[in-house]
Amino acid sequence: NIRESRQLLIAAYPDYRLTNAQRVSLIRRAGFEIDDARQVLIGGGLHPGAAAKLLEAHGLIQKAASASGSRAKRLVREAESILVLARERMIES
Repeated sequence: NIRESRQLLIAAYPDYRLTNAQRVSLIRRAGFEIDDARQVLIGGGLHPGAAAKLLEAHGLIQKAASASGSRAKRLVREAESILVLARERMIES
């Protein structure tokens, strides 16, 4: 789920052929994937550090879905970076 959510976020930018509605749809789908991954980790009592990072990324994605322009892009990039950290935390433990 983390990999898929990163791919969705990467697809949202910088493809300028996407409409804003398409971009928001990709961002929201990424948010669902992130939340699903977090719920799996929490449900299994696994990787609490990674689950915390996923919660942080999810919050940024929610903000990005309602933002526009450069602010939305910045939030998406920040969430993508946090997803990388979450994945690294899972690998480390």
